[in-house]
Amino acid sequence: MTISGLIGPATAALAARAPHPHWCTSSTRRSTAGVYDAFHLDLRYNCLRKDLTIRVTITADTASAITPAVETTITRRHNAKEPGSGADAPNPGEEVWDVVSAPPGARTPKRAAQVRSAQVRVPGMTRTCASGVDLGADPMAPPALVDWAVLVGAAACLGIDLADASEIQDLVAVAIARLAWRDGPVENWHRVCRISNSEMMRANAATTRLLRDVLATARVGVGAGDAVGQVGEMFGAVARVLADPQRRLPDGRTLAELAGDAVQLGAFQRNVRMFCTRWNTVADRYGASETMALLAIYAGRWCWRWWLAPGWLNVVDEYIRRLDDPTRWVEPAMTWHVATAGAPDLGGVVLRARLLVGPDQLTAADAAQCFWTGLGGLRPLDCGQPPLPRHVLPPGYLNLVIAPMPFAD
Repeated sequence: MTISGLIGPATAALAARAPHPHWCTSSTRRSTAGVYDAFHLDLRYNCLRKDLTIRVTITADTASAITPAVETTITRRHNAKEPGSGADAPNPGEEVWDVVSAPPGARTPKRAAQVRSAQVRVPGMTRTCASGVDLGADPMAPPALVDWAVLVGAAACLGIDLADASEIQDLVAVAIARLAWRDGPVENWHRVCRISNSEMMRANAATTRLLRDVLATARVGVGAGDAVGQVGEMFGAVARVLADPQRRLPDGRTLAELAGDAVQLGAFQRNVRMFCTRWNTVADRYGASETMALLAIYAGRWCWRWWLAPGWLNVVDEYIRRLDDPTRWVEPAMTWHVATAGAPDLGGVVLRARLLVGPDQLTAADAAQCFWTGLGGLRPLDCGQPPLPRHVLPPGYLNLVIAPMPFAD
């Protein structure tokens, strides 16, 4: 008989309890392997859906196989020594039950305080976790280096292929548009209704398209080697096109006209230069590929519903489905609203194609109708988007690209 169960979303604590051959000590492996083997334990963890599938198989021989394994585990636990130091330390080779070198988050039979007291600090050595992140440093401070393995792991959790140059260019363009354009003074202009939701959507897409063209021209991406000078030129070009007061938005206004006056235009231009200067500094200190990867991961996690981001296709498809069937909104008020408001003049097939090409390709009327009928109100779960991990990067890594603060000398 095989029993399987799905636990989701799996927590870090639950995953930490799973047997892992890379961190179990030899004595722990010997004492528990019999139990795992008796049940044919199979654990499968999906990092995108954040769920854990546990499967055990029970046969007629399970009881006879597990009995000696349990007795052995209990006996070894009873005979194991407590951890000590100096003269009180057990002889080399003797078993100590407390696991000192388990990875962060792994639970051990003894209290955390006992485990910490058993650790030995060696002068000049830095305590790190398996990913190479310094555990003793301020988590918000810039790291000494950016571990490429951490970036690869974060990208994998988000379904991002760091080897796909086109995907990285799209995501970096999204990240730059979000940080240097959307979330600066433009947000204040949007808050006071200087630009509507639908026009903001069109402007965001147009800005992202412009930035993607700049990145394509610069030909800088992950795996570009030590192209730091090339990255500097690229961010210089980004700053020039974003801050150009004569840059025209989809609604026909220039950037200067949207800003309203020289003071607010100047504030926006300083915000753009501040971010571009910071990203150039990060590339100089940590590498061009690392900087591009950090920006791509930021976009994949925090800009999932933007045009060119991983979730945009899901957003568009679910929006079209809800135009055809407003009852998918579940809430009676929203169902009634969408049913009575009607779809944009474009047919569903044409509208979907236009949205995928880019919302900036919609007319002002069609974009406004899309927002009026719920395009901006879809949540990740509504779109079938897998739950995104809350923390995909150490805070210090993330702050390299999102926090415009000076580096310490």
